[in-house]
Amino acid sequence: MRYCGVCGYVLDDDVRFCPRCGTPASSERPAVPDSGTEGAGSVITADSIFNASKQELTELFSYGRLGKEFTGDISFIRDRVRRTVSGTPADTLRSIAASNMADVRQRLSQIDDSISDRNWGNIVDFMKNGLPAAIVSYFYDPALATEVKNIMDRMKAMSRKGWDKTGFLGKAAVPSAKFEDVYLLRYVTSNIRF
Repeated sequence: MRYCGVCGYVLDDDVRFCPRCGTPASSERPAVPDSGTEGAGSVITADSIFNASKQELTELFSYGRLGKEFTGDISFIRDRVRRTVSGTPADTLRSIAASNMADVRQRLSQIDDSISDRNWGNIVDFMKNGLPAAIVSYFYDPALATEVKNIMDRMKAMSRKGWDKTGFLGKAAVPSAKFEDVYLLRYVTSNIRF
């Protein structure tokens, strides 16, 4: 068996890049190159680590994984991310976090308190894209802790609005698959730990 040298993920024999963190499978380079290092697509950057970690969180938050292999503890991702980007200048990490948080704020501003298909679409989009990006931004810049906590608190408040199976479906008559996102929302915001 082969293992990723950065995150320890078990690699299939035919993969060229780690599916979890994006590290080239045959490379022995550090995961984050020195600031002067330039290279082709095989060089891992702080941006690619951000995107791989965000994707990993998105997959962990999927309905099928909640309560199974994902227990709500993402400290292992946080620790791996911080260890992997430790050689990257703090200004670079803050810049990456700031640009991603701008997108998070924009997505969050599209969510309101209404019970409608449009709002559901915005919530689902935020859970798949905004929340993972906010969390990884916090990993890159711990100064964002308060803002990310406020985002989590807003998600918790929304999940307490009574949008349960019977109440919500009775009022809005949306497809039954949509209420799964409420349970995901409740689970992630209630159990996630840094």
